[in-house]
Amino acid sequence: MTSWTGYLRPDGSKGIRDWILVVHTVECARFTAEKIASGEENVCCIGYEPCNDNDYAIRLMLALSRHPNAGGALFVGLGCEYTQPRRLAEATAASGRPADWYFIQDVGGTTTAVAEGKRAGAKVIAVDVDDSKLEMMRSIGAAFTVNSKKENLQERVMEITGGHYPGGGARGHRFDGDRCPGGGLCRPG
Repeated sequence: MTSWTGYLRPDGSKGIRDWILVVHTVECARFTAEKIASGEENVCCIGYEPCNDNDYAIRLMLALSRHPNAGGALFVGLGCEYTQPRRLAEATAASGRPADWYFIQDVGGTTTAVAEGKRAGAKVIAVDVDDSKLEMMRSIGAAFTVNSKKENLQERVMEITGGHYPGGGARGHRFDGDRCPGGGLCRPG
């Protein structure tokens, strides 16, 4: 008999990974969602690329947040979109997974939203070319700061995260050099 170790979900599905997803519900929230997810082990940022609301995008985000390899989700919206993070979080929670949500505009903007993500348990890596902005991010809870004008960003983040490059900029997430975590939960870098 073959056996394997995995995660039995409350809805009866079985996963081999236990990823926590930070989901941006609109492209404008992507930067903040990526900052929340960066540097945190087993956390992946996902979202729908175009900045338009449609049924396909909603179905895709729900399918990913309720995927057997997803252990929970934080939905981050800007505050002006049709795709409502509260409704996505409620649907995800109904599958037995922990889920939460907020609007960036409701918590006071990007800086406060990153701090809110930090409060929720994420380890934030702040990246900027201005040392005064990095100091301010450190003062509100960034675990690490990188001045990308003075340091090689990818090398520094790889060092901080022990070999996982969670950023990837506008192209998505890359881990271990060329593959995304979660076996397909994220788009390739």
